[in-house]
Amino acid sequence: MEFEIVGSSMQTLLVELSDGEAMYTERGGMAWLSNVNMDTSARGGLMKGLGRMVSGESLFMTTYTARRGGRKVAFTPEAPGNVWLQSLPLPNLAAKLNRYISKS
Repeated sequence: MEFEIVGSSMQTLLVELSDGEAMYTERGGMAWLSNVNMDTSARGGLMKGLGRMVSGESLFMTTYTARRGGRKVAFTPEAPGNVWLQSLPLPNLAAKLNRYISKS
């Protein structure tokens, strides 16, 4: 997975996936995609989805899986603002500051 943050006042997270590689996000935020399958589900089952809802997140998660050459997905915030990379101490930990964009 390669990524790039582009733009100045309305930044975009541009992600390029390898063949068969997948990532997931909350609903919304995806601006466009190319050669990527998109599947929406209550990732982890209904109870985990309801747990996410109770904590202010989305019931449904969208998984993006690369198909073949030129596999890109672009994400943007809902309002003008900056996008930045935040390293997290644990691999299964996700952070949310106003808007969670994605996790691989």
